[in-house]
Amino acid sequence: TFNTMTSQLQRTLRQVTREKKRADDLLNVVIPIGVQLSAEKDLARLLGRMVMDAMTFCHARTGILYLRTEDNFLRYVILRCEVNDLYAGGTTGVAVPFKSVPIADPASSQPNTDSMPAAVVTSGATVNIADGPSTRGSERVEILDFKTKLGFEPTSMLTLPLTNTQREVVGVLQLVDARDPETNQIVPFDRNLQQMMESLSALAGVAMDSYLREQALRQEIEQLRIEIDESKRQKQVSEIVDSDFFQDLQSKARSLRTRTRQPGGTEPTPG
Repeated sequence: TFNTMTSQLQRTLRQVTREKKRADDLLNVVIPIGVQLSAEKDLARLLGRMVMDAMTFCHARTGILYLRTEDNFLRYVILRCEVNDLYAGGTTGVAVPFKSVPIADPASSQPNTDSMPAAVVTSGATVNIADGPSTRGSERVEILDFKTKLGFEPTSMLTLPLTNTQREVVGVLQLVDARDPETNQIVPFDRNLQQMMESLSALAGVAMDSYLREQALRQEIEQLRIEIDESKRQKQVSEIVDSDFFQDLQSKARSLRTRTRQPGGTEPTPG
């Protein structure tokens, strides 16, 4: 009995130590990452860092980022797969070789339940698959589709929504095959790790939304500057045309043209 109690206390102590480390990580890693993302001024670098930081934090073998398009699709924008050294999107200069995923069936407008990222957009909730090979239904379809595209069957998969400040889902972050940092064995994304990734994705979503809003404002300011410059140019032209000097010059030009058309008029010298 004493040995059993000792073993239980040791397990409890390890669990407490692990949870304390994760709490420290949340304060010392996740929040600073969010601050750094907010300061990023290049969208491709922002998205790439978003995926890299999430993969590093949970030791995932693969990270995928989708962005929602205006025609209701999810477009692959970042793909990092350490299993087969496939890196595309972002600053790599290599296009992701997969088609966009419809969020809803174009014919029936019903939600696309065969795609986990599409389902996450529809529900706005995280989906956590702990054991890929034993999945059934739509989750199994997602696992098989992943295997077709990347050549291996994932064991654990965490699919998170990226929301903006209006709580609209603007993208999806998908992390695959978390690894235990001590044994390097593939493990599930447990509840605490999921919460931390949700915190990170929320910060990343706000950072991305802020970036897009800033760029839209910059474009509006640039357009306004162009319109102001055009207005100034038109005003300057009008001032020149309405000036006495210009009117006198036009009068002399008309007089000169009239004389050249009359018999005996002198043709103006070319040049």
